Amino acid sequence: MAQSQQETIPPESPRFIDIPEPPQQQSNPLPPVKGLLPRARDIFTYGRGGVARATPEKINQQIRDPKKPRTFDNRLQQDESRRQWLDGLREQRKSHYREGVTALLNRRKKSSVMNARRLARIRQEQSGLRDLRDTTGAELTRPTMTKLMSNTGGKLPPDPYVAERLAAGKARVLEKEAARSEARKANLHTLYMHARDFITTESQLSQAIEKAFGTPENPMTWQDGVSIWHTGNPPTLAQIARKDKGSRQPEVTGASQNENQKQNQSIMKQRLGKVAEELTGGKM
Repeated sequence: MAQSQQETIPPESPRFIDIPEPPQQQSNPLPPVKGLLPRARDIFTYGRGGVARATPEKINQQIRDPKKPRTFDNRLQQDESRRQWLDGLREQRKSHYREGVTALLNRRKKSSVMNARRLARIRQEQSGLRDLRDTTGAELTRPTMTKLMSNTGGKLPPDPYVAERLAAGKARVLEKEAARSEARKANLHTLYMHARDFITTESQLSQAIEKAFGTPENPMTWQDGVSIWHTGNPPTLAQIARKDKGSRQPEVTGASQNENQKQNQSIMKQRLGKVAEELTGGKM
């Protein structure tokens, strides 16, 4: 960048520092497509039945002579020459039309014959390759499954144990559906048993709040004060795990034997409740 040009660019501009840029790639766009070519007209047949129009009779009908000949003033020599010139042009157009249609029809027949011969040759080659016998080395090194498929015509043999597999699958599906239904019934029964403690009215909500936090006249207190933090630190993960396992060993913090007995009694109570639920099929 020139010094004079750099002086005119402020420092906050991204072009204040001259960074070389790669040359821009020039792409050559394709020309726009203006319309589509119409479908080629079939000049040999017409109609739904495929009536041929390239026969000599049809060609003569299309280039027939006019019913009323052209009249000129025969007193003038130029009118006679003009009539002869127009008649020559008409005959020339008829000849060109007849020759063109005949040549196109012959070319179509020739191409159809060549395409039919080519397709027949390709089908014959494919049939020969399909029916060609493999060599001894290919037969000896062919996998067993491929040989089995070739012997059965490309179709898998019927499974003799299909009925047993279908019956076993149906039994598994029914078993899963029954287990899902039993779990749904158990969940509904549990929801019904727990519904007695649901808070559905404002009075029940007020009672629950007073039970948890107390009232202004009789607030909730703890052993050593009005804060739960006065009761000591929260239990650690080791203490919680030991409580769930029902360990009878003294805690690390030196808890008393009485507290351990209370914990064991609560654990035994929970276990007895689970046993009773299994025996009665309900929720305690």
